[in-house]
Amino acid sequence: MKIYNGCENTFVIGKYEEGMDVSKTAIEKCNQYDVDGLILLDIYNKKQNCIFKMIFYNRDGTNGYMCGNGIRCLMRYAYEEGMLNVNELYKVDTYTGIKECTIISTSPFIVKVNLGKPSYDPKDVEIDSDRECFNGDINVDGKDIKISCLFLTTHHAVVLLKSKEELDEIKAHKIGEKLKVHPFFKKGINVNFVYVIDRNNIFLQTCERGVGYTLACGTGASSSFAVLRRMKKVNDEVTAHFIKGDIKIRENENKDIIMIGRADTGKTIDL
Repeated sequence: MKIYNGCENTFVIGKYEEGMDVSKTAIEKCNQYDVDGLILLDIYNKKQNCIFKMIFYNRDGTNGYMCGNGIRCLMRYAYEEGMLNVNELYKVDTYTGIKECTIISTSPFIVKVNLGKPSYDPKDVEIDSDRECFNGDINVDGKDIKISCLFLTTHHAVVLLKSKEELDEIKAHKIGEKLKVHPFFKKGINVNFVYVIDRNNIFLQTCERGVGYTLACGTGASSSFAVLRRMKKVNDEVTAHFIKGDIKIRENENKDIIMIGRADTGKTIDL
């Protein structure tokens, strides 16, 4: 197994072994090496011509559905295992569907991922409402917070701010921890605090369910972009900036969300 990161969002990555207790392994390895999640590559069949299956669990041992930074790191792991080539499109099976991935360079190691289309359907987002929640209000500690909720490979809530300074002013860390477990969200939610730098650049921080605050979130940035596009506040391609890195996100001609970013490697560890 190896440690990888996407914009310092960190993972232990290895191959799935029959009978493995993935939840227990995630808790043990993530806490032992202080990383955000466990990702396992499972060569289980050739379902719909997929090269392999991605198994992703959060630091607390819960199923993490899908991870944007993580799937790029998994592609690097598979490349280093001799399984993949550069500039070829591969289908990766995930808990929330098949994702098309392409390694576009190896120095630096950059991966393009088609995340598909966002859904605002309350059944997909699994919110306690029969209507979509877009720029709606949710009460936290007696204060109404405007949020937009969507499903883009996993569940996300987006809170639009005016500036980076407002992150501190509204005590985003405290609000994020409460929002992610708010009863309005039936399965919890990942909370993204984002502000627009200009029409081509955004900055965000994410409080993830099952993890807490992370240094970056690929699906969170992509979800934030989707919301901002719907609000007509950004162009059809942006750079999403995190505390320690950035990724490119764009909308293609089919309205799919495309994420492009680095995958960096670290030390090898024992299982």
